[in-house]
Amino acid sequence: MRRRTTRTVAATSALLAGAGLLGACSTDSGSTDLVADAQATATVTVAPSTPVNPTEAAYEALPTLPDQTVTVEGIDNGLTNFERLAFNTDTGGENDTDTIVDRKVSDTDLAFQRLCSGQIDVVDSYTTLTQAQYDACAANGLDLVQIEVAANALVVAIKNETDVGGDCVSLEQLAEIYRAGSPVTSWAQVGDNFDDVDLTALGAPYGDSRFTWFGQAVLDTTNPARVTVRSDYVSYDTDRETRLSIVGNDRDERLASQERTYTRQRQQLATYIKQQTGVVRDARAELRTARFEVKKGIRTGRDAETRAADRARLAEAKRSLAKAEASLLSLKAQERTAARQLTVSKAAQKRIDALTGRVGYFGFSYYQVFENELRPFEVTLDGTENCVFPSPVTITSGEYPLSRPYLLTTTQRSLEREEVQDFLLYYLDNAKADLQTTQQNTGLDEAGQLVVVTDDQIATQRRWVTGREEPEYLELEGDTVTTGSGSGSGDGAAADATSSATTTASPSATATGSAGQ
Repeated sequence: MRRRTTRTVAATSALLAGAGLLGACSTDSGSTDLVADAQATATVTVAPSTPVNPTEAAYEALPTLPDQTVTVEGIDNGLTNFERLAFNTDTGGENDTDTIVDRKVSDTDLAFQRLCSGQIDVVDSYTTLTQAQYDACAANGLDLVQIEVAANALVVAIKNETDVGGDCVSLEQLAEIYRAGSPVTSWAQVGDNFDDVDLTALGAPYGDSRFTWFGQAVLDTTNPARVTVRSDYVSYDTDRETRLSIVGNDRDERLASQERTYTRQRQQLATYIKQQTGVVRDARAELRTARFEVKKGIRTGRDAETRAADRARLAEAKRSLAKAEASLLSLKAQERTAARQLTVSKAAQKRIDALTGRVGYFGFSYYQVFENELRPFEVTLDGTENCVFPSPVTITSGEYPLSRPYLLTTTQRSLEREEVQDFLLYYLDNAKADLQTTQQNTGLDEAGQLVVVTDDQIATQRRWVTGREEPEYLELEGDTVTTGSGSGSGDGAAADATSSATTTASPSATATGSAGQ
């Protein structure tokens, strides 16, 4: 009422001044009547109050966060927790403040809800926001910024140097391979460009983080269970067991590689045995002849010297036959050994051949160690020819569909808080080095397992935090939240929301009447 009264007086004064009546109040005895007449005959329109923008009002109503405290909520992320503990205990070092980072493991949806309502500073997640979460933040005038130092990925692979006809699969094709009730038993059923090769789906066991990740990313299931995958799905507790089931073992590889050697040996031995059999046959014939001559010499009365020669010949024939037969037996034994070895080698090769068509998924870091044994598929998100090969570049950029970034999402409102800046700078300055450490006593499970971003990306994000460079705020493109150039203010989202709202211009106060007539 007070604001309305003030505006009425001001408007009336302006009207009277314009009519030359205000000055007459002090000199003309009829001034009181003139003012009364002017007030009685003038029509005054008073400007209404400017409508309050609901987004701005929501932003102003957000709760005040406690000083010297940064609140982080979200996934059970070993990296963030490691850096939080290091930050909290590094007082006097890089963290020369009294700021403490509190961390709470919670459902990601709930964490984003609390971020968008201004109750926390940072959300720790593997995924970016949904449209509903983005809209909730925008409704409260909050711009969003995401910090990333590392990412991980799942690699879908078959045995190296084997071929199933195609090198690229879509997420839809992977889902068809692994889903419960899948009828796919041959790669030819996956797509027209694949061969008619038996298909066996392998992977991590139910309850394993890799199984959960794969189920969420490929099968689009929030809580994957055993019934989520096909009934003949073969699970292994470790990546090593999965790999060996796909590529085989070194022993089989060694045995199979000797098949040609054993085949050649057996062929050679068969030739030697044939030749030696002839030698034995000749030795036996010689032995029969020598015996006949000894008997003949006795019967015909040969002289002593001739009979001695006949006996010597017989003795030599016996020795020759024994030697020939021993050689033949040895050759046959060698041939039997070569035959057994060849059988074993062929069995190993058969087991290796059976591996063709087996497919499994692995963490990217594990795949890198055994990339000479595994053949990864390129993956496409939409089933087009836009196939992406898993690499450090495509994983940290998010281009590879099965990548998973380690994200810290904050708001421009929180980013203006010195406490949040201190923690994020500490995180950016130390997380990459901690992930790349070779020390075994860090207690960081992810050490050496994640793909870290480049130093240039770290430097850019530091400039965002320090305010030296405009951050890339998250934007909504269709149903997808992406990064883009920011609005440059803490209530940029509010400005965006306001631009699409209907606003009422404040009319100027006007006066019309019959004064002076």
